[in-house]
Amino acid sequence: MSNTIVQLEHQNETKEVLITHIENVHSPDEAERAKLCNKSKLRSLTLKWSIYDKRSVNNNNPFDECILDKLQPHRNLECLTLDGYSSIGFSGWVMNMAIFLPNLVKIDICNLAQCDQLPPLKQLPNLEVLNISNVPNIKEMDFIVCGGSQSFAKLRALSLAHLEKLNEWSLCGCSKQKNLPQCSEGPALLEEFRIYNCPSMGILPWNLHALTSLKELGISDSTQELAELCKEWVHFKHSLRPMLHIKGTKSFYYQTKEKRDLSIIENLVIESVDDLDMLPLSLQGLTSLRSIEIRNCSRLERVPEWIGYIATLEELFFTGCDSLDSMPRSVLRLVSSGEFTSTYCNERQGRLYLRQKEMVDSLETS
Repeated sequence: MSNTIVQLEHQNETKEVLITHIENVHSPDEAERAKLCNKSKLRSLTLKWSIYDKRSVNNNNPFDECILDKLQPHRNLECLTLDGYSSIGFSGWVMNMAIFLPNLVKIDICNLAQCDQLPPLKQLPNLEVLNISNVPNIKEMDFIVCGGSQSFAKLRALSLAHLEKLNEWSLCGCSKQKNLPQCSEGPALLEEFRIYNCPSMGILPWNLHALTSLKELGISDSTQELAELCKEWVHFKHSLRPMLHIKGTKSFYYQTKEKRDLSIIENLVIESVDDLDMLPLSLQGLTSLRSIEIRNCSRLERVPEWIGYIATLEELFFTGCDSLDSMPRSVLRLVSSGEFTSTYCNERQGRLYLRQKEMVDSLETS
């Protein structure tokens, strides 16, 4: 529900509050009238400032921090969103959320034009989902987990997007790491890890070997160094149904010598890889693969014959692959058997596929 500050004053039974256009609040006293800290039933709070108003484009606005300080919610809060905040720093309750909001399960932080540091987040004892997006001045985050620490004890999903300057991870709030931290254990329960448009990030905060619950890794518009780190994930031996998602990198080709390194991947998505004109032979090592989805690889011209001989493969999808003009007979035979799904990306390729399939069907019956 969306409310003005005045309307909120006596609404003590509400469980969800959305406050928009906070830049129009005239004073800290007006913000304090919301009495959010007294609303023990409040579970979800969204605090939203206008993103592109004249306050936030080029200038720090300390008034936002004064207003935010008076919007402290009750400690029972579970979901918090900060959107469009334009001060450089944060108020006391935000910088000490582990004390003031120990029950937080989900945090969304987005569109912070001036902020150059984030509040400590890794000590929140119940945090399961963390999304950070469009915080352009952030260069460093304190995400590294030290031995024996309960950092990110329940974190299951993490998304980092549009953090153009992020390139360092601090260790226990002090030293800076420019190499993969050796003491980093990683969140034990992390299942989903997504990184989008972080062009300065050359390393990850945790060694991928340490993410023993990881099931889905998505990387888009990253540095080549980060794309190379994705290869480490194929060494990961503990996932039940792991997915590898490669997007926007300049080179996809794996230089893996041992095929068993790829054997645990079951779902493969290849998206917007500009120089992909054929699938690399190293993919033959995907001996547990169930599905392949290839999107917007405009230079992909053909699918190799061996792709149809991956015994576990069940689905093959193509979208936006305009140079692809044929399918191997091994795949067409699988489709004819009725135990395999293949989808083409446009009408021309669909007609070609039908003609090829008819030819294979005729061979089967002759």
